[in-house]
Amino acid sequence: RLDGQVVVITGANQGIGKETAYQLSLRGAKIIIGCRDELRAENAIKEIVSRNPNANIIHIKLDLSSLQSIRAFVQQIYENETKIDLLINNAAIASDIEGKTEDGFELIFGTSHLGI
Repeated sequence: RLDGQVVVITGANQGIGKETAYQLSLRGAKIIIGCRDELRAENAIKEIVSRNPNANIIHIKLDLSSLQSIRAFVQQIYENETKIDLLINNAAIASDIEGKTEDGFELIFGTSHLGI
């Protein structure tokens, strides 16, 4: 059981991250999912809650390609939680997309390495 434990999962709006959030919710953990797409995050939460009505799960916006977004995410957790028991860095970019983060880093490096 994970009752009373706070779990933060990045990129939990789909795939293995969403399933991890669901499985940990079954064990009683409070789940905070950090995702950049708010609609997809809310849809993931609805699906998890439909499978586990007792799920204690919230979304806080998090764009790992933005250091400002990362700071705001951390600040919201800091203001509302006394601890984080488990951090699961699941989000990443793995594609041929070229570009830069808003902070000027190469997109994949900035998101998948610096953002985490």
